[in-house]
Amino acid sequence: MSSLLSYNMRNNVRSTLSDSITAIDTSITLNKATGIYVDPPEPTADSLNTASIITLVDSLTSPTKLEIVKYELFTDNGDGTITLGSCTRGYEGTVASAFSSGEYAYQSITVGSLTSPLLHQRFDSSHVQMDGSGDPDIYALLVNSGGIRVPYNGSFQRGLMFADIEDDEYQRIGGIGCTGSDIVIDFPNPATPNVDGRYPLRVTNDTDYASGDPIVVMKNTHVERTEWHLATRWKASEQGALSSNTTIDWKEHDIQRVVIASNSAVTMQDTSTYIIPGAEYRRGTLLVSTPPSNPGYTCTWSANVKHAAGVAPTFSGSNCIYEFDVLYNGTNFLMSEPRVYQL
Repeated sequence: MSSLLSYNMRNNVRSTLSDSITAIDTSITLNKATGIYVDPPEPTADSLNTASIITLVDSLTSPTKLEIVKYELFTDNGDGTITLGSCTRGYEGTVASAFSSGEYAYQSITVGSLTSPLLHQRFDSSHVQMDGSGDPDIYALLVNSGGIRVPYNGSFQRGLMFADIEDDEYQRIGGIGCTGSDIVIDFPNPATPNVDGRYPLRVTNDTDYASGDPIVVMKNTHVERTEWHLATRWKASEQGALSSNTTIDWKEHDIQRVVIASNSAVTMQDTSTYIIPGAEYRRGTLLVSTPPSNPGYTCTWSANVKHAAGVAPTFSGSNCIYEFDVLYNGTNFLMSEPRVYQL
Protein backbone atom coordinates (compact mmCIF):
# COMPACT_ATOMS: atom_id res chain seq x y z
CA MET A 1 0.00 0.00 0.00
CA SER A 2 1.66 3.26 -1.11
CA SER A 3 2.12 6.27 1.13
CA LEU A 4 1.06 9.79 0.32
CA LEU A 5 3.91 11.84 -1.09
CA SER A 6 4.48 15.51 -1.74
CA TYR A 7 7.63 16.56 -3.55
CA ASN A 8 9.98 19.10 -2.00
CA MET A 9 11.01 21.27 -4.93
CA ARG A 10 12.81 24.60 -5.56
CA ASN A 11 13.28 26.68 -8.69
CA ASN A 12 16.70 27.10 -10.31
CA VAL A 13 18.44 24.24 -8.51
CA ARG A 14 21.79 23.36 -10.09
CA SER A 15 25.10 22.28 -8.71
CA THR A 16 28.04 19.95 -9.48
CA LEU A 17 29.42 16.90 -7.75
CA SER A 18 32.31 17.67 -5.43
CA ASP A 19 33.41 14.03 -5.27
CA SER A 20 32.94 11.09 -7.57
CA ILE A 21 30.36 8.46 -6.57
CA THR A 22 29.77 4.82 -7.40
CA ALA A 23 26.41 3.29 -8.31
CA ILE A 24 25.86 2.11 -4.73
CA ASP A 25 26.92 5.15 -2.68
CA THR A 26 24.14 6.46 -0.43
CA SER A 27 25.88 9.78 0.32
CA ILE A 28 26.49 12.44 -2.36
CA THR A 29 28.63 15.55 -1.83
CA LEU A 30 27.87 18.60 -4.01
CA ASN A 31 29.53 21.94 -4.47
CA LYS A 32 27.32 24.78 -3.25
CA ALA A 33 25.43 26.54 -6.02
CA THR A 34 26.80 29.78 -7.47
CA GLY A 35 25.40 32.71 -9.46
CA ILE A 36 21.70 32.54 -10.23
CA TYR A 37 21.44 28.90 -9.11
CA VAL A 38 20.40 27.62 -5.67
CA ASP A 39 21.12 24.53 -3.58
CA PRO A 40 18.68 21.62 -3.36
CA PRO A 41 16.01 22.03 -0.65
CA GLU A 42 16.47 20.54 2.78
CA PRO A 43 14.14 17.55 3.36
CA THR A 44 11.06 18.18 5.46
CA ALA A 45 10.08 15.48 7.93
CA ASP A 46 6.30 15.76 8.38
CA SER A 47 3.08 13.79 8.12
CA LEU A 48 2.95 14.38 4.36
CA ASN A 49 5.96 12.11 3.82
CA THR A 50 7.75 14.67 1.65
CA ALA A 51 10.11 13.31 -1.01
CA SER A 52 13.22 15.36 -1.82
CA ILE A 53 14.82 14.48 -5.16
CA ILE A 54 17.79 15.45 -7.30
CA THR A 55 18.65 14.48 -10.89
CA LEU A 56 22.23 13.50 -11.74
CA VAL A 57 23.53 13.76 -15.31
CA ASP A 58 26.98 13.48 -16.87
CA SER A 59 26.47 16.29 -19.40
CA LEU A 60 23.98 19.13 -19.86
CA THR A 61 24.28 19.07 -23.66
CA SER A 62 24.85 15.44 -24.68
CA PRO A 63 24.13 13.23 -21.65
CA THR A 64 24.80 9.50 -21.78
CA LYS A 65 23.36 8.64 -18.37
CA LEU A 66 20.75 10.16 -16.06
CA GLU A 67 19.63 9.12 -12.58
CA ILE A 68 16.98 10.42 -10.18
CA VAL A 69 18.01 10.19 -6.52
CA LYS A 70 15.78 10.57 -3.45
CA TYR A 71 17.58 11.90 -0.37
CA GLU A 72 16.50 12.21 3.26
CA LEU A 73 19.37 14.12 4.89
CA PHE A 74 20.97 17.49 4.09
CA THR A 75 24.20 18.76 5.66
CA ASP A 76 25.96 22.05 4.97
CA ASN A 77 29.59 21.13 5.52
CA GLY A 78 30.70 24.75 5.96
CA ASP A 79 33.48 24.42 3.37
CA GLY A 80 31.55 25.27 0.24
CA THR A 81 30.01 21.82 -0.09
CA ILE A 82 26.79 20.11 1.01
CA THR A 83 26.14 16.42 1.56
CA LEU A 84 22.89 14.64 0.68
CA GLY A 85 22.49 11.53 2.85
CA SER A 86 20.30 8.41 3.13
CA CYS A 87 19.95 8.43 -0.64
CA THR A 88 17.74 6.03 -2.57
CA ARG A 89 19.58 5.42 -5.83
CA GLY A 90 17.87 4.74 -9.16
CA TYR A 91 14.64 6.37 -7.99
CA GLU A 92 11.51 6.35 -10.19
CA GLY A 93 12.79 3.54 -12.39
CA THR A 94 16.06 5.20 -13.40
CA VAL A 95 19.38 3.32 -13.40
CA ALA A 96 21.88 3.83 -10.57
CA SER A 97 25.20 4.83 -12.12
CA ALA A 98 28.67 6.07 -11.28
CA PHE A 99 29.28 9.81 -11.71
CA SER A 100 32.49 11.81 -11.72
CA SER A 101 33.45 14.96 -9.84
CA GLY A 102 32.24 18.07 -11.71
CA GLU A 103 29.22 16.38 -13.30
CA TYR A 104 25.82 17.91 -12.73
CA ALA A 105 22.99 17.75 -10.18
CA TYR A 106 19.73 19.66 -10.67
CA GLN A 107 16.01 19.48 -9.95
CA SER A 108 13.38 19.03 -12.63
CA ILE A 109 9.78 17.84 -12.82
CA THR A 110 9.49 14.06 -12.79
CA VAL A 111 6.66 11.64 -13.51
CA GLY A 112 6.46 10.81 -9.80
CA SER A 113 6.07 14.45 -8.81
CA LEU A 114 3.05 14.80 -11.11
CA THR A 115 1.40 11.40 -10.68
CA SER A 116 2.19 10.48 -7.08
CA PRO A 117 -0.58 8.97 -4.96
CA LEU A 118 -1.26 12.48 -3.65
CA LEU A 119 -2.31 13.88 -7.01
CA HIS A 120 -3.22 12.15 -10.24
CA GLN A 121 -4.21 14.36 -13.17
CA ARG A 122 -6.52 12.53 -15.56
CA PHE A 123 -6.65 14.61 -18.71
CA ASP A 124 -8.67 11.96 -20.56
CA SER A 125 -11.65 12.35 -18.23
CA SER A 126 -11.15 16.01 -17.27
CA HIS A 127 -10.64 15.63 -13.55
CA VAL A 128 -7.96 15.58 -10.88
CA GLN A 129 -7.84 12.42 -8.80
CA MET A 130 -6.65 12.10 -5.21
CA ASP A 131 -5.78 8.41 -4.94
CA GLY A 132 -4.60 8.49 -1.34
CA SER A 133 -2.89 5.61 0.38
CA GLY A 134 -5.75 3.14 0.22
CA ASP A 135 -6.05 3.26 4.03
CA PRO A 136 -9.62 4.36 4.93
CA ASP A 137 -8.34 6.01 8.11
CA ILE A 138 -5.96 8.35 6.23
CA TYR A 139 -7.39 11.37 4.44
CA ALA A 140 -6.69 11.59 0.73
CA LEU A 141 -7.73 15.25 0.89
CA LEU A 142 -7.84 17.49 3.97
CA VAL A 143 -9.09 21.03 3.39
CA ASN A 144 -8.69 23.75 6.00
CA SER A 145 -10.03 27.29 6.22
CA GLY A 146 -12.70 27.94 3.58
CA GLY A 147 -13.36 24.29 2.73
CA ILE A 148 -14.45 23.23 -0.74
CA ARG A 149 -16.65 25.40 -2.91
CA VAL A 150 -18.63 24.16 -5.90
CA PRO A 151 -20.02 27.13 -7.89
CA TYR A 152 -23.69 26.76 -8.75
CA ASN A 153 -24.23 26.72 -12.53
CA GLY A 154 -28.01 27.31 -12.65
CA SER A 155 -29.12 23.67 -12.57
CA PHE A 156 -28.44 20.68 -10.35
CA GLN A 157 -24.82 20.81 -9.29
CA ARG A 158 -23.23 17.82 -7.58
CA GLY A 159 -20.63 18.89 -5.03
CA LEU A 160 -19.68 15.55 -3.52
CA MET A 161 -20.04 12.17 -5.22
CA PHE A 162 -19.60 8.68 -3.81
CA ALA A 163 -18.61 6.12 -6.40
CA ASP A 164 -17.61 2.52 -6.82
CA ILE A 165 -14.43 2.01 -8.84
CA GLU A 166 -13.87 -1.13 -10.85
CA ASP A 167 -11.33 -1.44 -13.66
CA ASP A 168 -10.75 2.30 -13.35
CA GLU A 169 -14.36 3.02 -14.34
CA TYR A 170 -16.46 5.15 -12.03
CA GLN A 171 -19.99 4.13 -11.15
CA ARG A 172 -21.96 6.66 -9.12
CA ILE A 173 -23.40 5.37 -5.86
CA GLY A 174 -24.69 8.65 -4.41
CA GLY A 175 -23.81 12.25 -3.79
CA ILE A 176 -24.58 15.61 -2.22
CA GLY A 177 -25.38 18.61 -4.38
CA CYS A 178 -27.58 21.67 -4.67
CA THR A 179 -30.31 23.09 -6.85
CA GLY A 180 -29.76 26.72 -5.97
CA SER A 181 -31.34 27.34 -2.57
CA ASP A 182 -31.71 23.66 -1.64
CA ILE A 183 -29.17 21.05 -0.58
CA VAL A 184 -29.91 17.72 -2.25
CA ILE A 185 -28.87 14.18 -1.30
CA ASP A 186 -28.54 12.41 -4.62
CA PHE A 187 -29.70 8.81 -4.19
CA PRO A 188 -28.37 5.96 -6.36
CA ASN A 189 -30.34 3.80 -8.72
CA PRO A 190 -31.51 0.74 -6.71
CA ALA A 191 -30.31 -1.48 -9.56
CA THR A 192 -26.74 -0.23 -9.20
CA PRO A 193 -24.42 -3.11 -8.24
CA ASN A 194 -23.02 -3.05 -4.69
CA VAL A 195 -25.91 -0.84 -3.52
CA ASP A 196 -28.60 -2.04 -1.13
CA GLY A 197 -31.65 -0.54 -2.85
CA ARG A 198 -33.68 -0.67 0.35
CA TYR A 199 -31.44 1.85 2.07
CA PRO A 200 -30.13 4.50 -0.35
CA LEU A 201 -29.27 6.62 2.69
CA ARG A 202 -28.29 5.03 5.98
CA VAL A 203 -27.22 6.70 9.22
CA THR A 204 -25.53 4.19 11.49
CA ASN A 205 -24.58 4.29 15.14
CA ASP A 206 -20.87 3.92 15.79
CA THR A 207 -20.12 1.21 18.33
CA ASP A 208 -18.47 3.75 20.64
CA TYR A 209 -21.87 5.36 21.28
CA ALA A 210 -24.21 4.05 23.95
CA SER A 211 -27.61 2.94 22.72
CA GLY A 212 -29.28 6.00 24.21
CA ASP A 213 -26.91 8.58 22.72
CA PRO A 214 -28.28 10.60 19.77
CA ILE A 215 -26.11 10.59 16.66
CA VAL A 216 -28.35 12.80 14.48
CA VAL A 217 -30.26 15.93 15.42
CA MET A 218 -32.81 17.20 12.91
CA LYS A 219 -34.99 20.26 13.49
CA ASN A 220 -37.87 21.43 11.31
CA THR A 221 -37.88 18.20 9.33
CA HIS A 222 -40.56 17.23 6.81
CA VAL A 223 -41.09 13.46 6.76
CA GLU A 224 -43.67 12.06 4.34
CA ARG A 225 -43.18 8.38 5.11
CA THR A 226 -41.39 6.58 7.92
CA GLU A 227 -40.89 2.86 8.27
CA TRP A 228 -39.36 0.50 10.82
CA HIS A 229 -39.59 2.73 13.87
CA LEU A 230 -38.35 0.57 16.72
CA ALA A 231 -38.52 3.30 19.35
CA THR A 232 -39.41 6.98 19.49
CA ARG A 233 -38.52 9.51 22.16
CA TRP A 234 -40.24 12.88 22.26
CA LYS A 235 -38.58 15.89 23.77
CA ALA A 236 -40.34 17.10 26.94
CA SER A 237 -40.29 20.59 28.39
CA GLU A 238 -38.82 21.35 31.76
CA GLN A 239 -41.40 21.23 34.53
CA GLY A 240 -43.21 24.60 34.51
CA ALA A 241 -46.08 26.03 36.53
CA LEU A 242 -49.54 27.28 35.60
CA SER A 243 -49.50 30.61 37.44
CA SER A 244 -51.97 33.47 37.04
CA ASN A 245 -51.02 34.09 33.39
CA THR A 246 -49.13 31.36 31.55
CA THR A 247 -48.11 30.93 27.90
CA ILE A 248 -47.40 27.43 26.60
CA ASP A 249 -45.28 27.60 23.44
CA TRP A 250 -45.09 24.33 21.49
CA LYS A 251 -42.17 25.53 19.38
CA GLU A 252 -39.51 23.25 20.89
CA HIS A 253 -41.35 20.53 22.82
CA ASP A 254 -43.83 17.83 21.88
CA ILE A 255 -44.51 17.07 25.54
CA GLN A 256 -45.39 20.00 27.81
CA ARG A 257 -45.24 19.37 31.56
CA VAL A 258 -46.77 21.88 34.00
CA VAL A 259 -47.83 21.98 37.63
CA ILE A 260 -51.07 23.81 38.41
CA ALA A 261 -50.08 26.25 41.16
CA SER A 262 -52.96 28.75 41.07
CA ASN A 263 -55.97 29.80 39.11
CA SER A 264 -54.55 30.46 35.68
CA ALA A 265 -55.27 32.05 32.32
CA VAL A 266 -53.50 29.81 29.81
CA THR A 267 -52.47 30.90 26.30
CA MET A 268 -51.30 28.29 23.78
CA GLN A 269 -49.14 29.18 20.80
CA ASP A 270 -46.69 27.68 18.32
CA THR A 271 -44.00 30.15 17.27
CA SER A 272 -42.12 27.73 15.00
CA THR A 273 -40.51 29.79 12.26
CA TYR A 274 -40.69 27.02 9.69
CA ILE A 275 -43.96 25.25 8.89
CA ILE A 276 -44.21 23.31 5.64
CA PRO A 277 -47.27 24.46 3.63
CA GLY A 278 -49.98 21.82 3.78
CA ALA A 279 -48.32 20.09 6.73
CA GLU A 280 -49.31 22.35 9.61
CA TYR A 281 -50.69 19.55 11.77
CA ARG A 282 -48.66 18.81 14.86
CA ARG A 283 -49.42 16.41 17.69
CA GLY A 284 -48.35 16.97 21.28
CA THR A 285 -49.02 15.86 24.83
CA LEU A 286 -49.91 18.14 27.76
CA LEU A 287 -49.29 16.83 31.28
CA VAL A 288 -50.85 18.83 34.13
CA SER A 289 -49.94 17.89 37.71
CA THR A 290 -52.09 18.87 40.70
CA PRO A 291 -50.67 19.47 44.19
CA PRO A 292 -51.10 16.95 47.04
CA SER A 293 -53.58 19.31 48.69
CA ASN A 294 -55.55 20.68 45.78
CA PRO A 295 -57.86 23.62 46.58
CA GLY A 296 -59.57 23.16 43.19
CA TYR A 297 -57.70 25.57 40.96
CA THR A 298 -59.39 26.56 37.71
CA CYS A 299 -58.03 27.37 34.26
CA THR A 300 -59.33 29.54 31.50
CA TRP A 301 -57.97 28.87 28.04
CA SER A 302 -57.16 31.09 25.07
CA ALA A 303 -59.79 31.16 22.30
CA ASN A 304 -57.63 29.05 20.00
CA VAL A 305 -57.96 26.05 22.36
CA LYS A 306 -60.90 23.83 21.36
CA HIS A 307 -61.96 21.25 23.97
CA ALA A 308 -63.51 17.86 23.27
CA ALA A 309 -67.33 18.13 23.38
CA GLY A 310 -66.82 21.85 24.01
CA VAL A 311 -66.19 21.29 27.72
CA ALA A 312 -63.07 22.67 29.41
CA PRO A 313 -61.43 20.31 31.92
CA THR A 314 -61.55 20.74 35.66
CA PHE A 315 -58.72 19.76 37.98
CA SER A 316 -60.36 18.48 41.14
CA GLY A 317 -58.09 15.56 42.02
CA SER A 318 -55.20 15.86 44.46
CA ASN A 319 -51.71 14.62 43.60
CA CYS A 320 -52.77 13.56 40.07
CA ILE A 321 -51.44 13.83 36.54
CA TYR A 322 -53.88 14.83 33.82
CA GLU A 323 -52.79 13.75 30.36
CA PHE A 324 -54.20 15.51 27.27
CA ASP A 325 -53.68 14.81 23.57
CA VAL A 326 -53.26 18.11 21.73
CA LEU A 327 -53.51 18.48 17.96
CA TYR A 328 -52.49 21.79 16.38
CA ASN A 329 -53.93 22.42 12.92
CA GLY A 330 -52.11 25.68 12.22
CA THR A 331 -54.89 27.77 13.77
CA ASN A 332 -56.41 25.97 16.75
CA PHE A 333 -55.24 23.56 19.43
CA LEU A 334 -57.64 20.61 19.59
CA MET A 335 -57.51 19.28 23.16
CA SER A 336 -58.83 15.84 24.11
CA GLU A 337 -60.55 14.80 27.32
CA PRO A 338 -57.96 13.95 30.00
CA ARG A 339 -56.68 10.64 31.17
CA VAL A 340 -56.22 10.94 34.93
CA TYR A 341 -53.49 9.13 36.85
CA GLN A 342 -53.52 9.03 40.65
CA LEU A 343 -50.03 9.24 42.17
